[in-house]
Amino acid sequence: MAERLGIGNKLKSKARICSYGEQQRIVIIRSLLQPFDFLLLDEPFSHLDNENAQKAMELMLEESKLRKACIIFADLERVDYFPFTKLYHL
Repeated sequence: MAERLGIGNKLKSKARICSYGEQQRIVIIRSLLQPFDFLLLDEPFSHLDNENAQKAMELMLEESKLRKACIIFADLERVDYFPFTKLYHL
């Protein structure tokens, strides 16, 4: 997962020397390593560029499909590459 998200070389680094985007990708990986039936995402791409956000989304979708799990995604803006089944505007 780390290699796919471009942070394989950061696995032994202290969090304080990683960029916010690298830290965010580590958080995403840590969440996917836990058992889950629901993956609750609150602005998961806040510090990621579009390319890294799409890679992370692909990884999360693959993992949720393997586990037959649901993703609940909250963001301030619509994310076009998130394949939603229901969309709520609050």
